[in-house]
Amino acid sequence: MTFLVMSISHRNAPFEVLERATLTAAEASDLAREITEFEHVRESLILATCNRVEVYLAADSADETIAGVVDLIAKHCALDTASVRQHADVSIDDEAISHVFRLAAGLESMVLGEGQVLGQLRDALTRSQLDNTVGPELNVIVQQAPDALKAVQPKQKCDSFAL
Repeated sequence: MTFLVMSISHRNAPFEVLERATLTAAEASDLAREITEFEHVRESLILATCNRVEVYLAADSADETIAGVVDLIAKHCALDTASVRQHADVSIDDEAISHVFRLAAGLESMVLGEGQVLGQLRDALTRSQLDNTVGPELNVIVQQAPDALKAVQPKQKCDSFAL
């Protein structure tokens, strides 16, 4: 099994592309269901925010999966396929897991440390669970992602003062 993340975000796409690469929750669910229908895809989850569209996949074949997902993102976001290919970053296996953890920790946000994306990731997981597009592979990875935020947050130190 291969874990993949395909990301179009403020880090790799100009504003004009980000503006079009938006999905409502219902559209993200539709996209995840369509992707999961691919023969070589086992699980999918879509994270769609104002600064990113990310596709998380557990698949049998990375090459076949990437080509099909590019086409579907282009279709759902009204973008041309060449633009999606040019601006999407693809991470595989360990690199993909690292990306999810960095995202959850706020290290991939426009404002470093911003924690809103963690809630959006949780919402995407819940939606995908209800849509039955995720299974054990993606569940484990995404459910462990909040631990990354805890790992990078500074520890609060409180000195006690005697009165």
